[in-house]
Amino acid sequence: MLGNFSYVNPTKLYFGEGSLARLKEELPKYDKA
Repeated sequence: MLGNFSYVNPTKLYFGEGSLARLKEELPKYDKA
């Protein structure tokens, strides 16, 4: 048994045609510059 813990891993997945094009919308949300 590992004991008490909390784990959060929010993930958004895009599948299908045009999925890579969505990066230009998503990446700026995580820009720390």
